[in-house]
Amino acid sequence: MFVPEQARRYLTELGRPYRESDLLLIWELQRRAEEAAEVGTNNLIFCDTGPEVIRIWSEVKYGQCDSVIRRASETRHYDLTLLCYPDIEWVPDPLREAPELKDRLDLFGRYRELLPNAHVIRGTDRMGSALSALRSTMR
Repeated sequence: MFVPEQARRYLTELGRPYRESDLLLIWELQRRAEEAAEVGTNNLIFCDTGPEVIRIWSEVKYGQCDSVIRRASETRHYDLTLLCYPDIEWVPDPLREAPELKDRLDLFGRYRELLPNAHVIRGTDRMGSALSALRSTMR
């Protein structure tokens, strides 16, 4: 089962610039979507994002993070986390905020520090790399 990134839908429908308080609401939507997926299946669940993304987003944008999001980023368990290295061409998107490679590399460093066990995906065959990491995890 796939759990999409709830932030994208929320921000697209928001109708105003987001505020720091929106990040906690986004995490609650994401958490509920993940928990609903867990109830609905006994198979694999693929989540497009997690609390660590919202944590870093908040820390970078606002210099702080709500304690609920911080705690979730420290305690929520995922069997496999994929972390994409910023080595492919930037594709503009109204919801993306880091078009400069330097900024994306800085963000990657923050994620790497927060997620030391994440499997880093590099290059253009990201799906192949992700599937390989998944197979290795399931052995």
